[in-house]
Amino acid sequence: MKIRNRLSWLVSLTAAGIFLLYGWSIYELDSKFYYEEFYKRLEERMVMVETEYKADPHEFENDDWNDPLDAYYEDKELAVVLDEDGSQLLKEILNQEWKYPLTEIETFRFEADQKQGVGKIITDNGEKVALLVLASDKDGDEKLNFLKRSLFLEGTIAVFLLVLVMRFEISRLLMPLENKIKRASIISADRLNLRLQVKNPEDEIGKVALAFNKMLDRLETAFEAQKQFVRNASHEIKNPLTAIKGEIEILLQKERSLKEYKAALSIISAEADRLEILTHQLLDLEKVNAIDEINDPEIFSLEQTILEVVEKFPPQLVKLSLVEAENSCFVKGKSNLLLMALSNLVENGLKYSNNIQVEIRFNMIHQQGIITIIDQGIGIPTDEIKKIFQPLYRASNALFAKGHGIGLSLTKKIIELHGGTINLDSIEGRGTIVTITIPRLEF
Repeated sequence: MKIRNRLSWLVSLTAAGIFLLYGWSIYELDSKFYYEEFYKRLEERMVMVETEYKADPHEFENDDWNDPLDAYYEDKELAVVLDEDGSQLLKEILNQEWKYPLTEIETFRFEADQKQGVGKIITDNGEKVALLVLASDKDGDEKLNFLKRSLFLEGTIAVFLLVLVMRFEISRLLMPLENKIKRASIISADRLNLRLQVKNPEDEIGKVALAFNKMLDRLETAFEAQKQFVRNASHEIKNPLTAIKGEIEILLQKERSLKEYKAALSIISAEADRLEILTHQLLDLEKVNAIDEINDPEIFSLEQTILEVVEKFPPQLVKLSLVEAENSCFVKGKSNLLLMALSNLVENGLKYSNNIQVEIRFNMIHQQGIITIIDQGIGIPTDEIKKIFQPLYRASNALFAKGHGIGLSLTKKIIELHGGTINLDSIEGRGTIVTITIPRLEF
């Protein structure tokens, strides 16, 4: 069922329930009011009946009970002389169980024959006499019936009009959502540049459209990154394959000397090694990107991992500056992965600075380990820094050196798996500063 129909039914049933409850409460209140008001009028009538009886008791005979004295109220008045079995007599006259004591009491109320009654027991010449007035409120009943019909008719009309108005308003309010659904249905992989129109960013539909547009922004960025990755990967794989194929074609053109065969095979072997390294790096990147958290993590010292990184390189190429802290910085993850990530950064610093010394600094700030790697290399163009962590992306000024553009993207993913962040500041021609922040494990 569509939302429009569900909301219409919900409004209809809710409105009907509210009007039903409202009408019932009005009817009950009016019914109680007329009920109580009529008793008061009967009690006033009783005063007159008592006065009339004391003035002329012979006017009230038992057989007069069946003759209405007031046609409008259908009143019945009776004076009953009570004997020892007076309660039985009253029971027969009123056709109901008599529950009042046969003593002189104040005016009491009762009901009989679906009518309201008022009674009073008095003493006349030593005899107990029950004065009774019984009547039905014909006027009140007519008013209540009219009120019931009016409430039903007006409630039905009100619910019907409310349903029509609400259905129109619901359709009007949902129209922007339907338009956005139509717009979203034409968005595809080759039309990710399309966006939903946002008229009011403050209402729920506007917020949904904004969230959807942001999702499309992310998807478009991801698709573009994927396309760039495929293009770059194809290019990186194509180069060694082209070189291998070219060397083989040259060898097959004619007989070659042993020296020429060895030279050609050396080139083929080098290109095959290059292709193998690229394949392994792509597989490593895919494996790391495929996991959201490290399985079977270990606890290790970040300082010790940094020392292992330094030991991988000649002493004159890496300078280490450690700021001593009260407690060692232990982290949770995989030390071999972090060792790979930090080693990639040092290798890049040396490769693009022609082996000018790279400095590693470590410090503890606010229970976080801060690793800073500083090189004096060629730097990165400012407009390319945001792209440098994309897989297979290489800065335009770094194409002269061997590489595939996988190391930085792999390093970033490894740092994030350890709950850390990596930031890169670079000035072209002056060097690069990489800052890594990894949270310290609390014991």
